[in-house]
Amino acid sequence: MSSSVLLVIDFINDIAHLNGKIARSAGRIEKNHVIERSNEAGHT
Repeated sequence: MSSSVLLVIDFINDIAHLNGKIARSAGRIEKNHVIERSNEAGHT
């Protein structure tokens, strides 16, 4: 039996970018390399 998963992540610039309108989480996203890690996960 095989399984697969489709993971879709939409990083909204107003939230994920340090200069976004509601950038409350942007520092945490950057500090934890969330976008880079998500990109790496998509290539495995």
